[in-house]
Amino acid sequence: MKSKATNIALIIALVCIWGTVIYKFIGNSSDDEDYYVPTSRLTSTIEKMPLPEESFQLDGSYRDPFLGKTYHKPTHKPTHKPSTSTTKKKALTPVPKVIKSPTDWSFLVYRGDFMNEKKQHVGILTIRNRDFLAKEGEEKDGVLVLKILKDSIQVNYQNEKHYIKKAKK
Repeated sequence: MKSKATNIALIIALVCIWGTVIYKFIGNSSDDEDYYVPTSRLTSTIEKMPLPEESFQLDGSYRDPFLGKTYHKPTHKPTHKPSTSTTKKKALTPVPKVIKSPTDWSFLVYRGDFMNEKKQHVGILTIRNRDFLAKEGEEKDGVLVLKILKDSIQVNYQNEKHYIKKAKK
């Protein structure tokens, strides 16, 4: 009987506490009109306040947290005086940029990988419709295997590095 009376008292306390919380929540949300402040009064007081003049200077000589070097603010000094003579400057002819055609990687397909007896990753590659097994550092049909991962492989072909994703089944 003692535990039944304790349970009833705790339930009544619980209902009172939650009732107070809900009453305060609903009571505060319905009184929005009491806290209205016109924006014209706010902006006029902010505009009238004078700003104090800064009497400090930032110090930029600090240690870089990534490189560990300390950087100092560079001082700009003229290295040479501009000449007053009227010498003609040589016009530089622009060098045309050589645009390299993008390599077509469709001849190379990465099928997957497995571990051999020596616990080395071996990749299964299809190069020009021929299947190859290649370890890291091996060259097969002009393609150098750099890194073998579970979902992709990094290869070097004609001095271009490229990641090839694993082909879907």
